[in-house]
Amino acid sequence: MTKEEIKTARAFVACGRWVWLPGMLCVKPVGLPGGPHGGMGYQPSASVRVTKVTLYPAKLSMGAYDWSPVGCLPDVTDPATLGCIVRLIQDAGGLIAHLSVLPLGARLVVEWPDGRIDSFRGTFAGVLLQALQAAPEVTDGT
Repeated sequence: MTKEEIKTARAFVACGRWVWLPGMLCVKPVGLPGGPHGGMGYQPSASVRVTKVTLYPAKLSMGAYDWSPVGCLPDVTDPATLGCIVRLIQDAGGLIAHLSVLPLGARLVVEWPDGRIDSFRGTFAGVLLQALQAAPEVTDGT
């Protein structure tokens, strides 16, 4: 992933509405601290599809660990992951009123339960991030 994509992926994980869903592509950290991206590097070749969500890495045989999804970032270039993020927006109460994805950018219009209508422009992953960040705050555990 590019530096910008890594920044977007980190912002998704930091978002209060973020949860891992089965089907998302989890990109594992590779390399050493201080690597090419200002810390751990993330490469698609070190990725794994999330099949079930675990809170802590599971120890596998021979001292290996399953890092999915702990310590990983979502692959924001993966169509299935982006589709799962659309689902997170819907789970937050967002009604997708308009979504267009073109080679030069994307546009997303979301209507929220409180009556707000938000419009976002940018990359496909970028508009999904903006919408997830704009989702109403979690107040009752949902």
